[in-house]
Amino acid sequence: MIATYRLQLRSGLTLDRVRTEWLDPLADLGVSHLYLSPIFRATEGSTHGYDVVDPDVIDEAVGDEAALGALADAAHERGMGIVLDLVPNHMATDHDRNARWWDLLRNGPASSGAGWFDLDWDVPERRLRGRLLLPVLPDHYGRELERGAFRVEIGHVHGPELVLVHPSTTAPLELGSLAPLLRSTGEANLLSLATEIDTLPGWSLPHDPDDLDRRRHHEPILRTALARLLDRPEIVAAVDRALDALNADVESLDSLIEAQPYRPARWQTSLEDLSYRRFFDINTLVGVRVDRADVFEQTHRAVRRWVEAGWVDGLRVDHVDGLRDPAGYLERLRALAPAAWIVVEKIVEGDETLPPWPVEGTTGYEVAELIDRLDLDDEGRPVLERIASGLAPDGPSLTDVGAVVLQAKLDVLDELLSADLNRLTESLMRACEHRRRFRDVTRRELHECLRAVLARLDVYRTYVRAGHATSTADAAVVGAVLAEVAEEFPELDPEIVELLSILLPGAGIDTAGEWDFVLRFQQLSGPTMAKGAEDTAWFRLLTLVSRCEVGADPDAWGLPLEAFHDAMAERQERWPRALTAGTTHDSKRSADVRARLVLLSQDAEGWAALVDDWSAAVADATPGVPIDAASSYQMLQTIVGAWPIDEARLVEHTLKAAREAKVHTSWLRPDAEFEAALAAHAGAVLACEPAMDVVRTWLDDHDQAWSTTVLAHRLVALTVPGVPDLYQGSEDLLVRLTDPDNRHPVDPGDLARRLAGPDASRTTTLVRTVLRCRREHTAAFGPRSTYEPLWAAGPRADHAVAFARGDGGPEVVIVAPRKVMGLADDGWRGTTITLPEGSWRNLVTEGDQRWEATVDLDELLSSWPVALLAADPVFS
Repeated sequence: MIATYRLQLRSGLTLDRVRTEWLDPLADLGVSHLYLSPIFRATEGSTHGYDVVDPDVIDEAVGDEAALGALADAAHERGMGIVLDLVPNHMATDHDRNARWWDLLRNGPASSGAGWFDLDWDVPERRLRGRLLLPVLPDHYGRELERGAFRVEIGHVHGPELVLVHPSTTAPLELGSLAPLLRSTGEANLLSLATEIDTLPGWSLPHDPDDLDRRRHHEPILRTALARLLDRPEIVAAVDRALDALNADVESLDSLIEAQPYRPARWQTSLEDLSYRRFFDINTLVGVRVDRADVFEQTHRAVRRWVEAGWVDGLRVDHVDGLRDPAGYLERLRALAPAAWIVVEKIVEGDETLPPWPVEGTTGYEVAELIDRLDLDDEGRPVLERIASGLAPDGPSLTDVGAVVLQAKLDVLDELLSADLNRLTESLMRACEHRRRFRDVTRRELHECLRAVLARLDVYRTYVRAGHATSTADAAVVGAVLAEVAEEFPELDPEIVELLSILLPGAGIDTAGEWDFVLRFQQLSGPTMAKGAEDTAWFRLLTLVSRCEVGADPDAWGLPLEAFHDAMAERQERWPRALTAGTTHDSKRSADVRARLVLLSQDAEGWAALVDDWSAAVADATPGVPIDAASSYQMLQTIVGAWPIDEARLVEHTLKAAREAKVHTSWLRPDAEFEAALAAHAGAVLACEPAMDVVRTWLDDHDQAWSTTVLAHRLVALTVPGVPDLYQGSEDLLVRLTDPDNRHPVDPGDLARRLAGPDASRTTTLVRTVLRCRREHTAAFGPRSTYEPLWAAGPRADHAVAFARGDGGPEVVIVAPRKVMGLADDGWRGTTITLPEGSWRNLVTEGDQRWEATVDLDELLSSWPVALLAADPVFS
């Protein structure tokens, strides 16, 4: 593989448009694989495709199977492949479009699709036992009912049937509960049908297997019979009369709703009670049990068709940490697609390594983090921390990463993920009932212990499996966090901690219930980290906002060259075909925004002076707009990093950042007054000429350093071990913020014009040159190639990132600068690098100059700040 190019479908970009508008310019650019966002049927109007409702059908918003086949054929004709984004962890609870979810609401635990979803029918709340909680109402159920918000009508969501309608939702009605209503019509056909419905076995647990089979056979037949009757005008008239009476009678309507396999409730109930696993804290995304063989097969029928047809060459697995059994899932996926290139979206923390799964590797967050850290200057950190600390001298820390992350994780466990923690606590409570030493522990004790452990776990999850040995790494992670909790909370019953030390590593487990607890714990630790760190703490920390990135550690700064080269050598050895990403659809800030903000660490004193000037100008210009200093400073970094930025984009990002931080406002409890002030402040700041003059001066003074850093990052990302990924538009400068800003449509015509004309930017020229080099020297960048660090000599040696790639010997040499502000005054000052034996040509410069032996970096990098050298001759 040469490189992938990620395209965000929807918003008008269809499979047909990709085929007719994108293939030729991307082939000209030199990528080898189209990497498509999810194409499966999703909720109506989905902008991203991760809210799948049917994994067996292509969403009509992007095309159909014929369009996919045509795209694959056209791509293969150009020597390009197709990579699909899979979403196995969850589906959307879209009542209108998800037929299986609709059937679950019709039949509850008796539904033929109940096994698809990660549900818990036996919950401690008696009122929810055997029923599904639907937290969708704006107010208490009883209040909504009494104000007339509920009605029963004849609907046509999935054919004509009687449905429960509320402004917040439409839901089906269980067939057995309708018999009294049908009888009340007095219509002969409906009376006869009601008599047949009475013989239908009930939906509630427990089920006799024979009764369950009989219900699943006869329920669809009876429902179809009712649908046919509801097509007849005289039947509809009779039903409408009965419905008028029902809808006017609160007690009768309440009785009908109470007879359903689901319980409508105000949305806030999901903060405490929930009977299904969600994707993070999103109630409308329900977990899918792809760990079950039958569910895997049914949810991957389309993928199997496309792989067997030869249309799909690679698969990207979304949110692999959410799966109950990631290894088992990936083993099944590999069996389904034995020759496919498969990567997983997985964040590895610190020294964590990817488990030995049958995949090519991760999607590359960890490489983006290492490249960013190459340019961080540790000497600037204290200055930036001093600025951030002064923003809230009497408030919570804005610089202590560990403390901020811990508090954020506790916050989300107490609120956003409270229902999930309660569910996990109940699972452990049940496990304790089978061990006599623990049967008297209280739910509160278990809850507090689990809360403490989850908040302090320093990885997204462990991967303990039933019937498999626990890895040394997982055992060490569990041991370390339990030791920390035991030391920090001596008041905890030590035997509870000891029990967790038995269960969490999978040792000495006696029952299926104990295994259920262990697996649920692993599925909750990931959302705790993601929501606590990425989606909360990352928006509270203000030392340098570009450090708050997906897959990054804001507490890790400058990276020694030795550590970078060691990591790349290990990657070449272990995961040579993993994806290498700089910008993704999940990035908080695109790589080029981060490249600009990293300069703050290299010119920290200059930045401190700018902050003083900025703050004074803003204070004079916005005396009537009350806003806290921290929010204003976050806004300043956003303006500088994402320049040019207009008011709409700035307000959108600033409001999102404030809600994610959950300090002054939040998604759950938005503070309209604060948000209005924040939006007004954003507009006032952009209109304040003295403040913006300060920003423009900074940008002008650092523009050359930014351009050089961007080119250096591109070159390194495109040439280190792995398969480089280009997010749409990132072949040129891409200055984008977190979604939805980063899903901004890209015009393929712009790329085509840049490639065809003489005015291509340096960034596009470099990308095209590197991809051409990778194609001409495929083996030098392949699984069997070598990665050899090269070391500069001289006063600026630490500023040079250099390495050679080759198969059987060096074929390509890469030289790029880092921490470029340190080169601004007098360049490389005689720093040299010794090239491997032979004659070398710089592919990014014009002319026929050759380079050999030891070369001066001021000379090598005189016309371009980076060098891509190929052994001469380069091309035939």
